[in-house]
Amino acid sequence: MAIDADYQNALPDLIKLGYYLKQDGVGSALEESKRGGHLWVFLADPLLARTAGFMCTTYALRLGVPVKGGGLREGIEIFPKHDELKPDEYGNAIRGPLGIHRGAAERFWFYGADYDIEKQMRYLNSLPR
Repeated sequence: MAIDADYQNALPDLIKLGYYLKQDGVGSALEESKRGGHLWVFLADPLLARTAGFMCTTYALRLGVPVKGGGLREGIEIFPKHDELKPDEYGNAIRGPLGIHRGAAERFWFYGADYDIEKQMRYLNSLPR
């Protein structure tokens, strides 16, 4: 799952979320993005989107991190966004880890490893699930 933050002072909020997730045994990786960052959580086992969204929203609200929606124009967005989809529906898209951003035409890297695909992959593979 991913937490996307594209607002002023987004990175400190993502760092705070990552820290508190780690305190509860949930590993994450912080990735640069065009206007903020993405906090990725790589799961060992599948998790219902509803459960993942509830968990992330609960952490954010407890830490004072804004969650977009419900009247707020700026805040984190949690992916997947939908609790469930019908068989012929698609969810919202987010650029995959280490993918090329279509608008910026560049790759954004994870903090924690050199800016090299092999080193980034080793870093990601070393993370707890």
